Amino acid sequence: MESNYNDIYDVHGQATPDRGLAAMMYAPCTVTAQVGDGTKVTLEQSTCYPFDERIELLLSSPKSVAFPLYLRIPAWCAQPKLSINGQPAEIVAKGGELLRIARTWSSGDKVVWELPMAIAVRQWEKNRTTAPYGPGGSR
Repeated sequence: MESNYNDIYDVHGQATPDRGLAAMMYAPCTVTAQVGDGTKVTLEQSTCYPFDERIELLLSSPKSVAFPLYLRIPAWCAQPKLSINGQPAEIVAKGGELLRIARTWSSGDKVVWELPMAIAVRQWEKNRTTAPYGPGGSR
């Protein structure tokens, strides 16, 4: 499933209108929020993004709980990769959209989100060339 930014609160880790969570910004942090049936869960995000392509999300919860987790796919990212508990997962959204993962989550569940970056050579006026790498370099 997919969604637009307008459907979700535009703040990292804020509970969504459908009682889920949205990871809108990628930086090391921890957020605790009520999701699904009102269960308080903690989502810990570990990453060196944008200096690394890998983002890890680790869930802690007192019990299993169903809720959607939204991950922002940057517009420049052509082929993101997702795994949940070490198993590859299908991505049915594209750059500039939100990926919605609706499932029953348990304490210890781990989401690994990879946003591959590429080098792009650009020609500018007066014979200038740049080769940016990272967010924006892939466009």
